[in-house]
Amino acid sequence: MKVTTKSAYGLLAALDLAARQADSPIQLREIAKRQGIPLKYLEQVMTPLKTSGLVRGVRGARGGYLLARPPKAISAGELLRVLEGSRVTPVLRRRLPTSGEEAGSREVWEDVERSVWALLDGITLEELAQRCRQRSKAKGGMFYI
Repeated sequence: MKVTTKSAYGLLAALDLAARQADSPIQLREIAKRQGIPLKYLEQVMTPLKTSGLVRGVRGARGGYLLARPPKAISAGELLRVLEGSRVTPVLRRRLPTSGEEAGSREVWEDVERSVWALLDGITLEELAQRCRQRSKAKGGMFYI
C-alpha cells in the first residue's frame, strides 16, 4: 500500500490528539515537537482534517486543535480517506494489465484493497492510542506516540 508522508503525519497528529483528549485544545507546535513533524507541514495536514470535520480548531492564545468526535468514533480508514482520497491503493494493482489472461489477477488485488480498507475502517484512534500506551508501558518508558 502506498501511503504518503501527509497520511503518516496526519495519523500521528490525530493519535496525539486522541491520546491527550482533553477539554483544552492542543497547540500544533506541541504536536509537531512531540511527533517530530515540521510545523509548517503539520499546518497543511490539519487543513483537510478540519475541513472534513474530524478535528476542530480553537482560536486564541490558548487555542489549538481537538478531535471533533470521540477517538472511538474515528477510524484510521476515515482519516486516510480524508487525507489521500482515492490515491491510497495497493501499488501492485496499478501496474497490472487491463486486458488478456493476466488481467484476471487484478481481482486478487481488488480483494486485497477491500481487505486493507476493511482493516483500516475497523481500527479506531482510541484503539491505536491504547496500543501505543501498552507498548510504552511494556518498554518502561514515557508515553509518546
